[in-house]
Amino acid sequence: MTFLGVSATIIMTQIIEYAQAVYFPTNSTVFEWEKILLFLLAIGPFIMFLVISEYIYKKVLYLKELKEKRTLKNLSNKLNDFDFDGNKLEIYIDDE
Repeated sequence: MTFLGVSATIIMTQIIEYAQAVYFPTNSTVFEWEKILLFLLAIGPFIMFLVISEYIYKKVLYLKELKEKRTLKNLSNKLNDFDFDGNKLEIYIDDE
C-alpha cells in the first residue's frame, strides 16, 4: 500500500469511529435508515478517493513499464538491423 493509502486509512479510521458513534444507535431496537445512509454518504467520497488513487497509481506504473519495454524493443530492433561492417569494427578495435 502506498504512503497515500496508509495516510488515508489512518484518517478514515478516525472518521468512521466518530461517525459510528453519531449515526448508529446504541439501542438495537431502533434502526434508522436515514442515519445509516447519511453515514455511507459521508464516507463514500473518501473510499472512492482511495480506490481511484490506487487505480491511477497502478495505471501509471503499468504505462511506465510499457514505455520501458517499447524502448528496449526499439533498441533491440536497431541492433538487429545494424550492419556490422568489418572495417568499422576494426577502427573501434584499433583505438583501444
